[in-house]
Amino acid sequence: MEFSQILGFLKILGKSMKLALKNGKWIASITTVSLLLSSILALLFAFCYQTAMTYTTNSIMNSNINIPQIIICFTLIFSVELCFVFAYIVIVHASGIATILATAASYTDTKSSFQDLFSKWRSPFNFFRRGSSSSSAYPCRNRMMHFLCIVAVAVAVPLVILNPNPITITIVSVVGVSLLVFQLYASVVWALAAVIPVVEDGCEAAEAMERAEKLVQGQRLHGFMFNLFLNVIELIMLFSLWIIVGSLNANLLVYFLFFINCTSLTRIVVSVVYTAYYFQCKEYHGEKIQLAVAGENFHYTTVLDEELNVNV
Repeated sequence: MEFSQILGFLKILGKSMKLALKNGKWIASITTVSLLLSSILALLFAFCYQTAMTYTTNSIMNSNINIPQIIICFTLIFSVELCFVFAYIVIVHASGIATILATAASYTDTKSSFQDLFSKWRSPFNFFRRGSSSSSAYPCRNRMMHFLCIVAVAVAVPLVILNPNPITITIVSVVGVSLLVFQLYASVVWALAAVIPVVEDGCEAAEAMERAEKLVQGQRLHGFMFNLFLNVIELIMLFSLWIIVGSLNANLLVYFLFFINCTSLTRIVVSVVYTAYYFQCKEYHGEKIQLAVAGENFHYTTVLDEELNVNV
């Protein structure tokens, strides 16, 4: 394996930056709206959660409380958490779809509007909903690997807790790293399959998975290296924030806001990179680039890197 193949993902990152700058107005607008909504939602959740916890604590300290009241209290907390998770998924999902379409429009030199950007917001929802029930959406070998990963975690965690010694810790560490590598490798197909229904009309879940499996052939290492690179950067950022904010004696709300906004920003970055990765895979296999924007079908041949240069 050549060293240039391992670092091939850097070319995709460079092309992604050019695409983001080329359609900077849309990307900046999407990023700003996503971070603003995520921050407002996080603050609202923190207030509601603190209120629910205070109510639950006061109720439990009451000696006259009964079992039904305890159930109601914990149901209230669970409802607040569930509403937050659902609302946050919608925000991150919508920003991801908008970013994919904006990046695709930049790649193919087509014009787009907010109406066009949000016209396909349900596509990946349909992908994940139908993909879970489709027998051909995911190969049997990958299902078996995921099952083995779950079994390994279920066995390893109690093993370390009950018998914490250097041998068990080493075994669990090796298993953990192996699971992480497998997850990063397998997620390349999943991430690409989430892009395909957005940029290709009439593509269902099973077809998207099959298309992704074919497109990543010969290019999967680039996607894996990008996933690895992104996770390393995120770990460095979170660890640095933990040290910096911890030295300032900030409360947990600061960590929570940073984590939420970091996740939202990561979703946008991943959407840009995997959209560029999608077109690179198509070029690698000699396919024509096709994109449906604003209700019209456009057909493109290979786009040269020089066409993506941005005049600063």
